[in-house]
Amino acid sequence: MKLRLLLLTALWASAATAQVDAVQSGVYRWTDTDATRPILDGVTTPLAHLEIRAVTLAPGQSSPPGPAHDELEALVIVKEGALRVTLEGRQDVLGPGSVAVVLPGDAHGFENAADAPVTYYLFRYRSKAPVDAERGQNAGGSFLVDWNDVTMQETETGGRRQHFDRPTTMFERFEMHVSTLNVGLTNHAAHTHPAEEFVLIIKGEVEMLVGETYQKASPGDIIFLASLIPHALRNIGGGPTEYFAFQWQ
Repeated sequence: MKLRLLLLTALWASAATAQVDAVQSGVYRWTDTDATRPILDGVTTPLAHLEIRAVTLAPGQSSPPGPAHDELEALVIVKEGALRVTLEGRQDVLGPGSVAVVLPGDAHGFENAADAPVTYYLFRYRSKAPVDAERGQNAGGSFLVDWNDVTMQETETGGRRQHFDRPTTMFERFEMHVSTLNVGLTNHAAHTHPAEEFVLIIKGEVEMLVGETYQKASPGDIIFLASLIPHALRNIGGGPTEYFAFQWQ
């Protein structure tokens, strides 16, 4: 009996560990199969919890109202279609490339606002550092960024749209931008930085250096780059590529 209890305890511990595996650097492929598609789930250096999924809503469909979590922050990125976002009583319709950041404690909901399907990415996360609700509210609270309101600034390699750069409840700094990279170019020399980074491909074909190897990525794919891992992105397609890049600290 004692041996059986020890074996069961070991199995439970193993299962718990499996549920909180560290997210590995690399390309997470876009798949277009189910209405709700898990992409990754785990922990990272600064995050005690991270889950990413893609959600598709049919015309007239809405997701259940989001609970006002006190411990989870959320990031929404619209992939295609028109998404009506309800955030603390305010409603806005967001198109492709638009984002919403929902701070802990703020009620929210999502609804298809058109006669074609809408698809969005949903990131939910919790920092290992103590939650700082006052910091998030002082920075402006939950917010929306409409793609049409973000101006592209030309650069030597293409262009850049700065979506935001600000503190949130979970992070001292959360920075997001969209880069346009012209044909045949590399965005920068291979480098590292302490902050983790996500890259979400919007358009074009790319190769991302992850550590010591290049991995191909296509529209819809998400690339995770852990702290201090060498990386660089190059455009291998026949036209400009566009991609989100965001870091948190």
